[in-house]
Amino acid sequence: MLQVIVQSGIPLPAKIGKREKKLCYKDLPFDKMEVNDSFALPLDIGQGVGTAIGSYRYSSRENTKKQFVTRTENGEIRVWRVE
Repeated sequence: MLQVIVQSGIPLPAKIGKREKKLCYKDLPFDKMEVNDSFALPLDIGQGVGTAIGSYRYSSRENTKKQFVTRTENGEIRVWRVE
């Protein structure tokens, strides 16, 4: 049987690489983008960009027609509007 020891007094390490404030689609330029336009975010900030894209598309029936893709390269996340 597996022996698991419960311990107390061990400090919780701080989070690494996460922003305190969540990335919100309202902070990003989705409305201004035409097909083939793109923008880049630093990797540490852009981790939630996929969720922001989904929230933006869900926020309006008109936005569901817009399609976005992301790629990570050179320490940044780039978002393109493809449709």
